[in-house]
Amino acid sequence: MAKSASTAEKERTLLLFSIANPTHKDACCTMAMLNILEDCFPKTHSDIVSEATHLRQAPILRAAMKFLASGLQNPEPKLGPVMQALTRCACSDAVRKLPCHVNGKVHKTHFHVDYLAELANALMASLYEHRKTPGKLRPTKPGLSKQNQPWPSSLDDLFPPHPEGNDKAMDQTLVGLWTWSRLSPGVLPLSGALALFWPPVAKLMLGTPAPVSMPMQILEQCADTYDRDRKKWKAPPTEGTAQVEKNAFMLGVVAAVQFSHYVEDIDHEAMTAAYMDRLDELVALCRRIDALISPILGDYTPLSRVKSWTRTMIEYSETTAGKMTILFNLMCRVRECNDCFYIDCKTRDPGTPLTCSGCGILRYCNAECQNAAWKHAPAPHQPLCKTIKKFRACMASPDDWNTFAKLKDAEEASRVGVGIVVKAVKEGLDKVVQMRSRVINSGK
Repeated sequence: MAKSASTAEKERTLLLFSIANPTHKDACCTMAMLNILEDCFPKTHSDIVSEATHLRQAPILRAAMKFLASGLQNPEPKLGPVMQALTRCACSDAVRKLPCHVNGKVHKTHFHVDYLAELANALMASLYEHRKTPGKLRPTKPGLSKQNQPWPSSLDDLFPPHPEGNDKAMDQTLVGLWTWSRLSPGVLPLSGALALFWPPVAKLMLGTPAPVSMPMQILEQCADTYDRDRKKWKAPPTEGTAQVEKNAFMLGVVAAVQFSHYVEDIDHEAMTAAYMDRLDELVALCRRIDALISPILGDYTPLSRVKSWTRTMIEYSETTAGKMTILFNLMCRVRECNDCFYIDCKTRDPGTPLTCSGCGILRYCNAECQNAAWKHAPAPHQPLCKTIKKFRACMASPDDWNTFAKLKDAEEASRVGVGIVVKAVKEGLDKVVQMRSRVINSGK
């Protein structure tokens, strides 16, 4: 049965109040808010909504942006009042009788994740309408209160005011969105859409590690959770809780890649450089995600875009240029590591380690550790040191380097002189790093 106009307006008023005051005793639960959001922001095939519809949606968008920009005040594991309010139903009897609550039937523990994502989706859809005019706010309407003006019609609509000025307000908004995204990955793309719409945010964001670190964190979090959940499934993933967990994984990885695409649209060159700086970690994660999504790909188009993105990263890593990038990243990371690379060293804080004068990469506590590592059976440094020196000599030789760099096929490159050296250095460094990490992590 269709809702009466008065009931629809009562629910809309309840939604506005609950977004702004989630901990109030008269606020409704996330299940009810999800149902009201569905009525206020119906799914359509058009990217454009009518002016009248937007004006009805604007107060909700304004409240949603202010709420999400605030972030999670007391993040898990110490749940704050807001989180407690979002994860349980304490609706009054009057609210429980409304269609928004009756239709929901049972309050589920994951509703708060879906609710946060839906708020972000509504905001992104509105920003997307103006993708061709970035930085252009909507004109205000005479006779309307500030709360009922089109969204966004002022900077305050995008970034809650901060006493230290607009830059700090933008920074705080990004931090707020990224905090929520750890709980609900669907919020992450909103920060990318915001940067695409408002250029100063893009400049601020690109000056941080977030364009790569945030999607990597979300992808890893989703993969870890999905792996853990699959082990306890007693039903196929099309049934009950298993389907919910599968959907959460899919929506999470889609959100992470959607954010990456937004930032790539802002500055593809800067994003490519950022990817290169962490290519080895990124590719390992892409291989993991690719393996997890392949069995559940089906006809879900957004998941296909995730697979395309992960395969692009994996395929690049298998080229000559990709292998060189990964090796250089590994060498830099080892060189900058403030640890002793003698496998059996018992020191946990070596101060300022000594760098091997031969390879210029691995570091040791002192001469004793270096001497012990030189011919240490599990991972002797002597052959690796000679290989690294040979690699550096090849890189200094224009003829060797040019021959190698022209080989686009990594398999072919691995058979030529420089390619063999590159492979040997990578395998040697990986072995030392992994063995040393195992010793440190075991507490020996």
